[in-house]
Amino acid sequence: MKGRTVAAIIVCLMLCTCATMKAKPMDKADPENYRIGALPASWKAFESRGADRAFEFEAGGSSILVNSSCGWKTDAPLTALTNHLLLDMTDRKILMQAERSIDGRPALETVCLGSLDGTEVKMKIVVLRSGDCLYDLVCVSLPPGFDAAVADFDGFVGGFRIVTDSAKGEDPH
Repeated sequence: MKGRTVAAIIVCLMLCTCATMKAKPMDKADPENYRIGALPASWKAFESRGADRAFEFEAGGSSILVNSSCGWKTDAPLTALTNHLLLDMTDRKILMQAERSIDGRPALETVCLGSLDGTEVKMKIVVLRSGDCLYDLVCVSLPPGFDAAVADFDGFVGGFRIVTDSAKGEDPH
């Protein structure tokens, strides 16, 4: 299975999850409101319905996606929000789950193995919230390509920044 096919599966998963979580349509965060870290040239950007930004590394059968939604009025823990992203994954095994800080904000990082649409994949998901916006950063890969993909993903996530409008007096944290 090629990277874009893996990406299509995860985007469908994200869209289905968002539909079940939202009581009303949510707005996307303006892509100008956040920055992402750089990826090596071997990662190619592509348009993906449902993801703000999507990249594929076809040789490794891997994809990286960023999705955002704003207008949330929820105190749901990050574990619950992460679990919603995994609803369509079968034979799921959580290999690691840990709290971390991204741009000074609490985030939850999860690594799991399971099947999406009958294909075994390994995923690393980082979920964080800023104000009423939620951000999902996802690396999904065929298991043999996961270690290489996640090394690039970690740099990508490390460069994630929320950009605020100081004229509005927004608190960046």
